[in-house]
Amino acid sequence: MPSTSKLISRRSIRLVAFVALALAILGCAQPAAPTTTAPTSAPAAQQKPAVQPTAAPVQPTAAPVAQATAAPAAKPAATTAAAPAAGALPADAATEQVLKMAIQGFGSQEPLSPWSGRWGGQNVGSTEFLSLTFHDDAFNLRPLLAASVTPNSDFTVWTVKLDPKAVWSDGSKVTAKNVKDSWEWVAAPANKVNAFIGSNLGDIKGYKDLADGKADTISGVVAKDDETVEVTLNGPDRFFNHKVAVFSTGIVPAEKLKADPQYLTKPNPLVNGPYQVTSVDTTGRQIVLSRNPKWWREKPFIERIEVTVAEEQSAWELLVERGQADFGYSFADVGTRQKLLQRTKGSTTVDMKLPVGIYSSFHWNVPPVDDLNVRKALIHAIDFKELATAATDGTQKPWLSFLHPELSLGCYSPENEKYFEYNPAKAKEELAASKYGSAEKLGKLRITSNSALATQKKALQIIQEMWRTNLGITDVEFKEQPAGFGPDEKLVNVDRQSIAARPPDDGLWMSMLKSNAIHATRFMAGYKNEALDKLADQITAMDRKDPNFCKTVQQAETLFLDDYMWIPLWRQSGDFGIVQPWVKNVKMNPFIVPYGWFEPPFAYLAKR
Repeated sequence: MPSTSKLISRRSIRLVAFVALALAILGCAQPAAPTTTAPTSAPAAQQKPAVQPTAAPVQPTAAPVAQATAAPAAKPAATTAAAPAAGALPADAATEQVLKMAIQGFGSQEPLSPWSGRWGGQNVGSTEFLSLTFHDDAFNLRPLLAASVTPNSDFTVWTVKLDPKAVWSDGSKVTAKNVKDSWEWVAAPANKVNAFIGSNLGDIKGYKDLADGKADTISGVVAKDDETVEVTLNGPDRFFNHKVAVFSTGIVPAEKLKADPQYLTKPNPLVNGPYQVTSVDTTGRQIVLSRNPKWWREKPFIERIEVTVAEEQSAWELLVERGQADFGYSFADVGTRQKLLQRTKGSTTVDMKLPVGIYSSFHWNVPPVDDLNVRKALIHAIDFKELATAATDGTQKPWLSFLHPELSLGCYSPENEKYFEYNPAKAKEELAASKYGSAEKLGKLRITSNSALATQKKALQIIQEMWRTNLGITDVEFKEQPAGFGPDEKLVNVDRQSIAARPPDDGLWMSMLKSNAIHATRFMAGYKNEALDKLADQITAMDRKDPNFCKTVQQAETLFLDDYMWIPLWRQSGDFGIVQPWVKNVKMNPFIVPYGWFEPPFAYLAKR
């Protein structure tokens, strides 16, 4: 999902971001309890929501990480990694440990990077270029390149202590300067990738100045010594250590990229992760990852990963059914997943646990949706319950808000479902009250599913028909991808994306609407609400145990919904991996990043 950002919209970036965009690969069995003393701010013990949600919020599968309330007194603990040596393979292991992986996504010649908006690049890059921390499958924060990430007393300054064992694939040390250089490279506007990590790093002091071309460095990131990075934020943020756990913030060799911007499209790059691309074809659809000989933690069992990126769902399914993929990753709908399991005997799935929403949004200030009454009319002409059922064949649940009802703190308010009332008569009145006055005077509406997935294309086409039936709007042009409009891409009115918070914290979810985050900057074409920005900053600084927390989140949500920018399609049951019976010790990270290579027990291939 391009996803990515706190978001990933996973495919949105697809990729995001993916966004997400957003924004899942092979993992290991449940790791041991974290030993890092770095305080984290994952959801604290459940508080009573200010408004009772319509459904019980999803609980983490393990106890949440303790709430950080002050700078830690204890010394940062080292990572849990063992010495960099391969352990003994299990007795039932196959002789050849070569994993064949099939990813449903898009091959391309763009960099195989952790911020890539196309799934092949994103999933490969996240095994080569590591983030400072990562989340296990229960949303616990764990050390990776960093041994610890700790705040000062008011959460405005965070100190990163790098693992002293961390090295690049040429044996050179991973340094604090590498972290600073990497973040500055991706933030620089000339490199055109900062949108994918702006949601994660955008509140660092000086980040925006660099991203806007007003500075050459990020003033808030200082390399104090080889192993220490000091990060100063624009304001308090209790979740910053979670933001640097998202794969898109992975540390890349900036000096190599400065010399050759296409460096990451080529084999044998300098990496700091457990695997390294040793072969990639010109389409980006056939990729070979080999074990990094200088990997500084215990070596995983899998020696080589052979990746096939299949853009078409049917091609991906065929690889799985024929046993030509040991492990497959897809963002297909629930119905497709269930049918594939039935056809692939003995296989199992590992499901992404992250609450995900599939949505469309208006492009701010692009006529005719620059008019509030037009946006209201278009929303009230949609039967959202019928839409979710018809587009997904009943496999997904309707979604009538901005907050997701399965977020961990239960701030979802059913009161906000009124914004998405199906009322064609009201919609006609709103359209008549707009500056355009009628359907005939609106001009062309350009809408995109931003996806080749049948469910998402179908959803936009259903909406198009509802607008025709209820408002008489007939001049609507639909394309799978925004680029399909050619020179008119800048005139797109409605864009389809996905959204998810990592971890599924209500405050993080709300902060994704800030004017510097990818959902506003890219997917809503520059949407900005200053009052919402201020409340989002306040939420970021709040203790999750504060009795006013959910109330403040709901106030911010109302400010956003009053602008009628949001077209919720459905609540997505997340992406999934399908695992053949001979693949052992598989677990999926809650969102689109592998962690099975980082800590044992590792995944392996058993004898068939």
